[in-house]
Amino acid sequence: MCERIVIGISASRRAVATNFSSKQEVVLLAQDYFNLFKGKGVVPLILSENIETDCLDVVCDRIDALFLTGGEDIDPSFYGEEQEGACCADSVVSCSSSIFCSNPFRDRFEIALYNRAKEAGIPIFGNCRGMQIINVAEGGSLFQDISSSFSMDHLIDRDGWVQYHEISIASETLWGRLLDRRRYTASSCHHQSVNRLGEGLKVAARSSDGVIELIEHEDESRFILGMQGHIEKMTRNFDRYAVVLDAFIKQAIRAKGVTIWT
Repeated sequence: MCERIVIGISASRRAVATNFSSKQEVVLLAQDYFNLFKGKGVVPLILSENIETDCLDVVCDRIDALFLTGGEDIDPSFYGEEQEGACCADSVVSCSSSIFCSNPFRDRFEIALYNRAKEAGIPIFGNCRGMQIINVAEGGSLFQDISSSFSMDHLIDRDGWVQYHEISIASETLWGRLLDRRRYTASSCHHQSVNRLGEGLKVAARSSDGVIELIEHEDESRFILGMQGHIEKMTRNFDRYAVVLDAFIKQAIRAKGVTIWT
């Protein structure tokens, strides 16, 4: 009998109006993340901060790969800095360009989850905030607001338009081999980015103004990739990202050692 691989996908938390309640806490995961794995022999498993960190051994015994999603700012206390501007936990952060949330409970859970998955040798993909989680978990830091440090517009416009720009890719990297390009396009909707690179990580691509767009682990025996853009928005129109996603899934299949439904 064929099996399916299980990919754990991190989720956020929001207070929304639902079931006649004006404010109810819900676990939230965009449909686009599920669509990424549809028809690929994958069972997506939602992982929220409500899981106790002392249960992570159980979680990592159940999943074959880990996908860290986008979302809130990471609380700067996790990389040894104080908040620039007004902030309170699980509240809003007022930055120069927009309003962004902070949820240290999610931060703490996902850093611990990353570390445990890495220890277990599970393939890991970090998407936007997820890439930043990888960097912070490895002892790196972030630019808290890139609008004052870089020249390009990396934010969503007020009308909802997502910025796209070119990135330069290092050829001698896993990212370079998978994309098979020296230049490619990335989506850009973030106001924070990697500053000090975490231990054991290397830069695989930058934008023209120097923002780190792709990272990976230096240890080639580990499949750990980070992307500042949003791969869940790009596989349809930029097919090289679909190749990267397929490589992520195949790595999980090889690690599991099974035949997978397609």
